[in-house]
Amino acid sequence: MRKTFALCLSALVLVLVLALGATAALAGVGRATADPGITDKEIVLGATTPLSGPYYSVSSVTIGANAYFKYVNANGGVNGRKIVFKYLDDQYESAKTVQLTRQLVEQDKVFAIFNTIGTLFALR
Repeated sequence: MRKTFALCLSALVLVLVLALGATAALAGVGRATADPGITDKEIVLGATTPLSGPYYSVSSVTIGANAYFKYVNANGGVNGRKIVFKYLDDQYESAKTVQLTRQLVEQDKVFAIFNTIGTLFALR
């Protein structure tokens, strides 16, 4: 129970830090940008999480972050930009985590990888 609470609290803190950091980083709304995943209308974030597999229950953190981003979008986004949060099922397998992270960065062109759970070694 304490681990779940700590994990949820950590996720909330990360979401708040990201929201504040994105607001500060994007304060220059009219500036030209070459950053992948950022346009005048949206900020694209990516994550991998175990939506299935032995540790699927920790995906609730990612689903919670997605709910928060929907709330932010419903309230105007970040400096008028909507947050698009793409998260993929890595089934808590290291090889899939690497493959899907590469997909998010190289193909989906996300601005940042956010809130990725990782594997057993990341949780220790």
